[in-house]
Amino acid sequence: MQHFSLTLTSERSSVREARATIRLHLDACGLTPYSDITELLVSELVTNALCHGSGAIRLSLSIRPRTLHCEVRDGSPRIPGVRTARHDEESGRGLFLVQELAHEWGSQVSDTGKAVWFNLELSSPAGRGESAPSSSDRPW
Repeated sequence: MQHFSLTLTSERSSVREARATIRLHLDACGLTPYSDITELLVSELVTNALCHGSGAIRLSLSIRPRTLHCEVRDGSPRIPGVRTARHDEESGRGLFLVQELAHEWGSQVSDTGKAVWFNLELSSPAGRGESAPSSSDRPW
């Protein structure tokens, strides 16, 4: 298993930093086909932590034989929930995207705040030239 983590500040630029760092790490591990979807979902979780959490944000990525696990921690114990955004709202769709695109996701409260996580299934063992799900496998 490969593991990576990064502490982010509570600033808007942290979303960009998280995306860029995830892409670099996935590229280095031979998982480039998973970069786009992972960046999107990490962006949503980091944005939620910035808007609704508190304190520093901790991003972790673990690559297991058939699973990519991402986790975002912040200092707030408030658990996020999926909601249905009205058509005229500019926000409120992030966890819906995570729910729809990740294989599984969840959250957990700890003594120091919460963690929100998601898993993506890898189509073959990590580091063996896997390909991402085809566009026909995606809901969009």
